Amino acid sequence: MNMIELENVSKIFYPGKIPAIALQDVSLQVQAGEFLVVAGASGSGKSTLLNLIGLMDEPTIGKIIIDSVESNHKKEKELTHLRRNYLGFIFQSFHLIPTLTVFENVEHPLRNIERDIYKRRQMVETALNDVALLDYMQRYPNEISGGQQQRVSIARAFAKNPAIVLADEPTANLDFANGVSILQLMEKMNRQKKVTFILASHDPEILSMSHRQILLKDGKIMKDTSAKKGGDYEK
Repeated sequence: MNMIELENVSKIFYPGKIPAIALQDVSLQVQAGEFLVVAGASGSGKSTLLNLIGLMDEPTIGKIIIDSVESNHKKEKELTHLRRNYLGFIFQSFHLIPTLTVFENVEHPLRNIERDIYKRRQMVETALNDVALLDYMQRYPNEISGGQQQRVSIARAFAKNPAIVLADEPTANLDFANGVSILQLMEKMNRQKKVTFILASHDPEILSMSHRQILLKDGKIMKDTSAKKGGDYEK
């Protein structure tokens, strides 16, 4: 089953008189439960691709389909509904709110989804337990380590049980040991919860754990391989 489909997607920016092509004629199918890594040099289009799949931006040309729902030309209210119901985000810089506790940071995006405060608390505590931070829920971001802050961002992404998690360079600001720990945690969640992961990265540890790798260059898919099979991905 395809969870995500891109059909001939291009993204063109107009910073001046000369257009900048960030993605060019990209077609892609991602099955439910995949652990996909998008690799490529800086400026290759990795973040643009994640932003489009995450419905944070619209393609200039082409279609994006999430779980059989075409996102093109949807109103912002409809896009917000898709993001809330399908997507979780993990960022390179954590994006935690410093004035909120760990618990409150994870709870914050749930306030627009779940009105029952008792159920919301259960969702937060389950997510924090999954990342082994239940005992830290009353601490503030500046009272925990960088690796723990990234775990909080993972808990925040998983609290609403998304079908898809998008992660942009999730280990870039972590040391090696914390990076490996975060990757193992995401791989475990992918395996146990069957969540579809799409990560943008050049980290060799991430590449080694992926089910499938896509190499972008100048906004085009240059290679699409299965890491487990060691050959071209079979669609």
